[in-house]
Amino acid sequence: MNIDETKYKIVKVKGQHGTKWIVTEKYRACEGCGKVMEKDLMQLLTWTDKDNYHRSLLVCRKCRVEAIEMFKDTDTRFVQ
Repeated sequence: MNIDETKYKIVKVKGQHGTKWIVTEKYRACEGCGKVMEKDLMQLLTWTDKDNYHRSLLVCRKCRVEAIEMFKDTDTRFVQ
């Protein structure tokens, strides 16, 4: 199986039951503004809405700051 190392991050993990390969994408679009950037630089934004559902978004720092400011004005409980 050939995996493009420019698009995916490949990590080899040795465990008790053998070796596992973890493949994740390197780049992802911000769910707020749509800017494509490295996934490692993005931040997970988690909150609970008024119906007690847990929500989360993977966003850039700028969108995270804007969302936190928006949460201060509403009855939404910011988790992380």
